[in-house]
Amino acid sequence: MKRRVIYVIISVPMIAIVANQGYWVVNKYNSYEKEIVLDINNAMEKAVYMEVTERGEHLGGFSAFSLYTEDGDTSRYVKKTIKGDGTTVEVVIDRQDPNANHKIMQYMMNDTVPLNISRLNEIFFREMQSSKFPVKDTYVEHYDLNGNRLISSSHPDSYPGAGLYASSNMMVIDITGSMGVKAYVDNPSITLLRRMIYQSIVLVTIAIACLFALGRTIIIQWKKEKMRQDSVDSMTHEFRRPISAAVSLVSLIPHYLEKNNVAKASQYALLTMTELNKLTAYIIRIQQISNNDKSTLSLDKSEIEVRPFLETLTARYRLPGKMPDAMGYNNEPVKINLHIRPEHPVICAERLHFANVIENLIENAIKYSGEDLVIDLSVDYKGEYLRISVKDNGIGISASDLKRIFDRFYRARHRAVRRRPGYGLGLTYVKSIVESHGGVVEANSRGVGSGSEFIVLMPVDNNIVN
Repeated sequence: MKRRVIYVIISVPMIAIVANQGYWVVNKYNSYEKEIVLDINNAMEKAVYMEVTERGEHLGGFSAFSLYTEDGDTSRYVKKTIKGDGTTVEVVIDRQDPNANHKIMQYMMNDTVPLNISRLNEIFFREMQSSKFPVKDTYVEHYDLNGNRLISSSHPDSYPGAGLYASSNMMVIDITGSMGVKAYVDNPSITLLRRMIYQSIVLVTIAIACLFALGRTIIIQWKKEKMRQDSVDSMTHEFRRPISAAVSLVSLIPHYLEKNNVAKASQYALLTMTELNKLTAYIIRIQQISNNDKSTLSLDKSEIEVRPFLETLTARYRLPGKMPDAMGYNNEPVKINLHIRPEHPVICAERLHFANVIENLIENAIKYSGEDLVIDLSVDYKGEYLRISVKDNGIGISASDLKRIFDRFYRARHRAVRRRPGYGLGLTYVKSIVESHGGVVEANSRGVGSGSEFIVLMPVDNNIVN
């Protein structure tokens, strides 16, 4: 699976989530718009009823008006004669209009007690506050419908302006249809829209973060699997060489035995044994560096005198013809400079694993070296730690590789590194063993072509330091 495919797989649900949340916000906002307009209409009807009732009380209420109708009229629309304050008028009234009486009152009181636009807005604002929408302010306009003109407005500038929610239609408030009012609310759904947007942002962020974490995990696992496969391929290649050589050598032994050439048969048998010993050495080495789980690793620690230990360990690398060239090393003696500042440093460590750690670092320096290789192995104290440095003048390590050099199966991207056999397990083993002893391992390099340095800090028991 290529990385681009993984990115596409992750991107598609991300885009779907964002689009879905955007669609939800738009629909929810439209739903709120319809609800707020409905609330405005209902609140305005109540406000008109309450305002006209208050004005009617100044004239004695409904008793100040008398309605005359013809007996026996059962039609929906009836003609009534309205008489009050010395005025008589005939109007057509809809029996199903619940506000007919209030419209009659509005008409009859228009000259004596006209509509109080400020009071109407106060009542309307109070009614809107009881709705589920937050209200910043409200405005009401009073219109002359016959002359199509604005009579008065509760807004200080005589016009509410844009960006407000308004009642769906002009509300007719008198029986003759000559007066109407229109209500406005200062955009309360902006607050709700912000809440919806914040909620969507939180949900989308959480979803994208989860998808990103999932994608990152998939990519990491994919990279690990690729590195593991590369390591397996390298192991298979290295195992095949001694096996093929051993098979070829063994196949010739019967031929020489038939000819009674025992010396030649013995020579091929010894060569076969050499190849099989190489294979055994490979297997043992892989087992050592693979079984390095700190949680299950059993350490049999003992006191180790560092100087004789390192002198014995490095002696074999200085002998010509002793290097395992099948592993990709130079078959030449190696110059290793020992710098041990304390005369008799002693640490408490597991002898076999500690030897494997130092050997891994030295053999890596040899494997990834050029001509005239020189290794400086330095030992010194750093606080409560014994500082062991393995420094070489080899091909070096790039800054990007330094960050992952201790990861399992990871191998540097440098071409010279890829040409050498390796499993990507050696430094992982070194890190695991050092940390299981309570120590720290670091890698330093100024870049490709500048050599590298590996520093091992091993804790020292003050009771055994000389």
